[in-house]
Amino acid sequence: MKQPDKTIAQIFAPTLANFTKKYDYGLGYVQSVPYGIHEVLFISDQFDPGVRGPYGFYEVNVALTLGYFAINEILNALDARERLRPVDRTGPTYTFGDGSLGSTVIRSVVSLEPFDAERDRTYEIKFDALEADTHVVHDRFKTMMAEDGVAWFERYADPVNISLDINDAAVGNPSDQNRRFLFKADASKAETGLAAACISEPERVPQIYEDWLEWQRRDDAHYLPLGRKRPFVSDMQRRFDVIIEEARLRGYGV
Repeated sequence: MKQPDKTIAQIFAPTLANFTKKYDYGLGYVQSVPYGIHEVLFISDQFDPGVRGPYGFYEVNVALTLGYFAINEILNALDARERLRPVDRTGPTYTFGDGSLGSTVIRSVVSLEPFDAERDRTYEIKFDALEADTHVVHDRFKTMMAEDGVAWFERYADPVNISLDINDAAVGNPSDQNRRFLFKADASKAETGLAAACISEPERVPQIYEDWLEWQRRDDAHYLPLGRKRPFVSDMQRRFDVIIEEARLRGYGV
């Protein structure tokens, strides 16, 4: 484990007492919940003196992810049928014994997608003030979780909100903070949104299906003249049909 991960792990331990520590390419904390997992991930980069200022420091960013296993199970089945490795659709994940991937939605809170721009700016921990600076950023993290982070996890514990906040983007509704900060890749967003709808609001699936296909047609119309080799709408439709079939096989009334 690299620095400042050891110091973060020590100082943040009481705040993250309900999470289990995991270490992959970053320091992660995972909490099992009835429907899946919650995850807090710390990713740090080291900058030596003179690289970005006169003093050396660690830059630490934080991501929150939520894994909803019923959604992931459908998406993993899709990828298996497409002869693809089950993909990490949103960012870092941990694979559990049942094969369920961790992340369904993600928010890179610190620096990239802050709840509060000032409070959630990138954490800087100086080499010569490691412990003191870590206490400072811990206080900022603790406030972020109390004021916004816990509510973010609670919102997406309901798959209806995953469906609403992803799928509304397809029909061009104004994006609020929730919708903007769920995904980077539109293809993954569409598939996850449809799978979430299949398990939580099946009555909306036909309209969501058509809305996303229309979104992809517009996307193809924009990018084909710019060099896209072929339209993607048929790929989206094929994968959508598999998602719906897999949801029906699991008893959802789509």
